[in-house]
Amino acid sequence: MGAMLADMTTLLREHRLALPPDLALVLKACVTLETYGRELDPQFDMVGEAAPFLESATLERFGPSRLARRGWRASRILLDTLADLPRDLRELVRSARSGRLQMHVDLTSLYRFGQQLDGAANRLAIGIVTAAFIVGSAIVMTVEGGPTLLGLPLFGLLGFLGAAVAGCWLLISILRSGR
Repeated sequence: MGAMLADMTTLLREHRLALPPDLALVLKACVTLETYGRELDPQFDMVGEAAPFLESATLERFGPSRLARRGWRASRILLDTLADLPRDLRELVRSARSGRLQMHVDLTSLYRFGQQLDGAANRLAIGIVTAAFIVGSAIVMTVEGGPTLLGLPLFGLLGFLGAAVAGCWLLISILRSGR
């Protein structure tokens, strides 16, 4: 199992491919099981032990009867589509000629992604402004002169107050989003 994994890693690297995360987790689990199995029993053969289960699962999923059913279903759908094709093409051409051809594109997932991106950008901007308030206020606190409040520079205190307000808003925004 370890040799197979090393060969597969080499192939993936050579061809600049990425392994899907779920498959990577399955492989990691298999390697871990083989490692622990060999520690408990040096004669343990993971492939030999897993072979009967893999064979039955493969036959169940790709057996002749299952493939025949899927092929029959696909051929019925194909025949229905081919039977409707001339009528659909005629309607499409008529709509295009008359100027009534309409195309509907559903971009709801893209719209949601845009909203999430906007929210993240807003939070990032508020975080940067808050950091700038803190740094600027710290610099102002070291400068002598100007108005003071309680013996501290007023503008430095106002900057820290602004940073506190922005930080609280950012924290509330993150908590309300549930992330």
